[in-house]
Amino acid sequence: MRARVFFLFFILLLNCSIGCDVAIQHPPVIKNMVACINSLKDVSFTEHLFQLDSISSPVITFGKIIDQGSEPTVLSFLNEWDNSIYFYDYLSGKYIEKRTFPHSWPIQGYEIQKDTLLLYSYDREELMLIFGDNSRTLQITREQNNGNSLLLMPFLMTRSPIILCKNGQIVMPLFSPGAIRLEDEKKRKAIRLLDSKSEIFRDCVLFPEYAMEMNWGGGLTYLQPYIEQGPSGNIVISFSFSHDIYEYILDSDELLSYYAGSGRINSISSFKTHSYRTVQDKSSLWEWYMRNPSYEGILYDKYRHCYYRFARLPYSEKESIPLFGNHKPVVIVVLDENFNYIGERCLKSDVPYNSFCSFVSPGGLMIQVDDGREDQLCFHEYSFNI
Repeated sequence: MRARVFFLFFILLLNCSIGCDVAIQHPPVIKNMVACINSLKDVSFTEHLFQLDSISSPVITFGKIIDQGSEPTVLSFLNEWDNSIYFYDYLSGKYIEKRTFPHSWPIQGYEIQKDTLLLYSYDREELMLIFGDNSRTLQITREQNNGNSLLLMPFLMTRSPIILCKNGQIVMPLFSPGAIRLEDEKKRKAIRLLDSKSEIFRDCVLFPEYAMEMNWGGGLTYLQPYIEQGPSGNIVISFSFSHDIYEYILDSDELLSYYAGSGRINSISSFKTHSYRTVQDKSSLWEWYMRNPSYEGILYDKYRHCYYRFARLPYSEKESIPLFGNHKPVVIVVLDENFNYIGERCLKSDVPYNSFCSFVSPGGLMIQVDDGREDQLCFHEYSFNI
């Protein structure tokens, strides 16, 4: 069952496109930050274990902390094998209940907001809004543009969920399964809004133009937008190839950018090819991705009023790169609410993190660990003294 999670990293081995061997360098204005890395040293972690039943995988693709204030804090996660959402007490680790849905409506992700449950099915291309005993289905149509599919995430990860806003808008990250050259490749869409009342779609954020002049290999590596909702309700976007992060202002339709890079990453190189559309050697693509730094998701911590941005350093071991799992070292970049750099910490390289399943808890930043146990779900909860 672990293999399904690792499949995420092989979607990158699809068709490649625009040919440029270009490295995105830090803008000159942030050289001083790069020269002085503030390594956060006062970091502690707590291990959380949750006993699993016989049909639950110890490596999950989607999980969430549910904190309703007065009620006990709950850890929830998706079990795709029986199409259920499981609920555990966050502090004690005790099982509470599970909610199972028909297999005819397979779930790939969910969002819980007070009395509303939002389910996402990639297989059916649908969203389902559940209010108590009432439910409503919203159709999501795949968009074809010159042979290039623009889809919602095939496997939503905790660090890039569909976001249900208080005003009823649903924010969805878009995903292109291959980096295929388009006539309008400089206008590649990244974020889509859906009004849950009128059911009207609107594409609101594009990929940065400079990035679309390069070849990023496609798949769930460099052409994947990660999204999060900030304290003001705006949408924060992290692109894997960019040191910057972007803030989309929902009310004014503005897009702002801020430097939010790791001092350990000087440049990120695109794939070395000059063909517009070529079936590349899969091992070369994997080697390029693993030997190249990248950024991933960004999470807002409402308890400590800061952001955590994930960065991945190149796999530096001299021996051949493992074919399964992402063994690139994990760096956590900490930013304040205004996206100012506070510091960063490189996590232990010998811990088998499943960093795609990470979320904020009352105690800190929780990251799943695949420690080999088949009957328990394991998380390391990191607390940064900032």
